Amino acid sequence: TTIEHCEFDHNGLTDQTHNIYINDQAGTLIFRFNYSHDTAIGHLLKSRAAVNIIQYNRLSDDRGTGSYELDLPNGGAADIIGNLIQQSAASQNGTILAYGEEGIVSPKSQLNIVNNTFINDRRAGIFINARKLPADFKLLVLNNIFAGPGTMTTARPTRSAGNLALPIAAAGFLNPAAFNFHLAAHSPAIGIGAPPGA
Repeated sequence: TTIEHCEFDHNGLTDQTHNIYINDQAGTLIFRFNYSHDTAIGHLLKSRAAVNIIQYNRLSDDRGTGSYELDLPNGGAADIIGNLIQQSAASQNGTILAYGEEGIVSPKSQLNIVNNTFINDRRAGIFINARKLPADFKLLVLNNIFAGPGTMTTARPTRSAGNLALPIAAAGFLNPAAFNFHLAAHSPAIGIGAPPGA
């Protein structure tokens, strides 16, 4: 399944829906250049796919009242690259990205989280909740901004480099109150990235 250049918003009014829900456990999801925002109930994106390529999207609940911003409940091989992922102050759940919460199904599961901007507008939370990983799991967390309060990850990454964790006000965003998270010239995030490798 390929989804590109789409907008999804304000779903969940029946208390049973997410903005996007992919239930094909054997398939591949390519999700690029999309904007998912303002859920009433549920997640901005939930996918059970065996392979998830999630690149260059804006997953921001803005002023919504939803739950997870990104949920991969059965694990899978996942590349989370170049996304803006924001949790609203009114979110019903402190987790922003959840991985493997319902059991990791695919034996080829791995998680690469690279070059993303995470914003937590809640008072507390967890940016990456991956607490059920097997001992030999490959988890890469590289060159991400973690802005706002909370725990960066519940799992120990195989490799972690070039990340920046700091308050939203210190991140150097142009106008976070208006959900403009472009970096100003003085942002401490500029120039700290590490080579991600292959």
